[in-house]
Amino acid sequence: SRRQRQMCIRDRGDLYEYMLGKLNSAGRLGAFRTPKHIRDMMVKLMMPTPDMKICDPACGTAGFLISSAEYIRSEYGNKMTAEQWEKYGSETFTGFDTDETMCRLSCMNLMLHSVINPQLNKQDSVSKDYQVKDAYDLILANPPFKGTINKENINESLLAITNTTKTELLFVALFISCLLYTSPSPRDPKTS
Repeated sequence: SRRQRQMCIRDRGDLYEYMLGKLNSAGRLGAFRTPKHIRDMMVKLMMPTPDMKICDPACGTAGFLISSAEYIRSEYGNKMTAEQWEKYGSETFTGFDTDETMCRLSCMNLMLHSVINPQLNKQDSVSKDYQVKDAYDLILANPPFKGTINKENINESLLAITNTTKTELLFVALFISCLLYTSPSPRDPKTS
């Protein structure tokens, strides 16, 4: 049955994530895998919907994107239209990482969690080469909090927000730059 196939795929995805957690690649370049319960809590607080575009500009193994996908499936799966399901499989989730191997691992991880055609790219999100602005409804990430970047390689629009070479501050500037501005949602406590 379809439900059994979904469970089997979900189990494979969970197994794949477990194996990724055992890899000895965490910790280089300041990158650490965010524990699932922390990712799930953050996603639950942000309440992503099927109509959102979600990005992790330092995606590693795509944990935040997977937690978002799982949340959307559990909260909206039975109510989603065919168009929303198509978008879910190809446009909803975007991730970037500087490591090509991590992009491949992320792609497989997302595919095992029912995101058929994830948008993943090898890209340094704070570099001059990254020109995305005002593109996403939600950004969830655990960016590298270690190190600095050569000032000549930093995207000028980020330097306009924070004149620094520290990666943790550059990523905050990136989040501000990449988020779409929309008027407050009905669930915003300020409008309730």
